[in-house]
Amino acid sequence: MIRKFKLGDHLILKPNEHSGIGDILDVFFDDTFTKYSLEDEDDIKCIICWKQHFPKHYGVFFLMSDNISSKHARELKRFVDDIAEKMKPRSCITYSFDCDTLNRWHNFFGFEKQRKSLLDKADGFNVWLIKWD
Repeated sequence: MIRKFKLGDHLILKPNEHSGIGDILDVFFDDTFTKYSLEDEDDIKCIICWKQHFPKHYGVFFLMSDNISSKHARELKRFVDDIAEKMKPRSCITYSFDCDTLNRWHNFFGFEKQRKSLLDKADGFNVWLIKWD
């Protein structure tokens, strides 16, 4: 079940190797971010966070559990599609390390890779975007 984020959900989430919470802890206390949690039997499988940066243009990120299933992935995809239908955004952007696992997740959610960022020259970040017309 996907529900509004409750303070403390981030303490229950057992993040996968790509979902470090340490650098973004302040997001959970920031009311300018919209946050939802995917909960399954008192276990948090994902936390979704987004923020409007310009009218109808959003930044988003997902913090995934180390044991998320295909059932949860389908539920997340339906949620993202439903939110997009309700909010009518023009674009949604996110960034990630360049790796096969994250690239597959972004493709699954409908993001298109725009370019590699040079923020981290060793690994590189990908810039991902969904645009609606």
